[in-house]
Amino acid sequence: MTTIVAVKSDVGVVLAGDGRVVAGERIITNNQSKVLRIGQTLYGIAGNTGITSGIIASIESNRSDNTEIPIDVFAAHLAASIRKAIANKETGYPDNDYKYEVIVASYDGLWLLDSDGSCISGRELPFGWDIVATGTGAPVALAAMQTFGEINYVDATIDDIVAAAVRGITLASEYDTNTGGMITPLVLPMQD
Repeated sequence: MTTIVAVKSDVGVVLAGDGRVVAGERIITNNQSKVLRIGQTLYGIAGNTGITSGIIASIESNRSDNTEIPIDVFAAHLAASIRKAIANKETGYPDNDYKYEVIVASYDGLWLLDSDGSCISGRELPFGWDIVATGTGAPVALAAMQTFGEINYVDATIDDIVAAAVRGITLASEYDTNTGGMITPLVLPMQD
């Protein structure tokens, strides 16, 4: 599947994802971007990146003004749009066989949305980071990020957080054959 991680701290928001796409046991590419930025929101997609990112872009572009969409409304709209794409045979997947998870990361928080329309918040860690991950390599990436001894978490810079996210995904790729290839980090530095 993939590995995508997101961290929110007092210095900013980081979202990173690997580039591997697989079909069964075959690696299709190691260079697929699974993260995107629209305005001040970052999205990480586990699932069919093309159809899901297109729907996210459509939802965002159809807003009549710059007001934020409440996350639960966004999750419901995304799930409904995916169900419609499945019904219209636009995904290339059999009915009800299309699963995805999307991490939404912004200054307001981190959320994990799934194909059922569920929405959960990121987990706050004792050192002040909110963190969330998805994909088959997520458990390894989260463990690596939380035990990355080279970082003073309390005084971490945005570059330290990017390094922790990249290290987490890199370690996940050593244990999960569905994770690998290029790692793309996106950053929202905290605004003053």
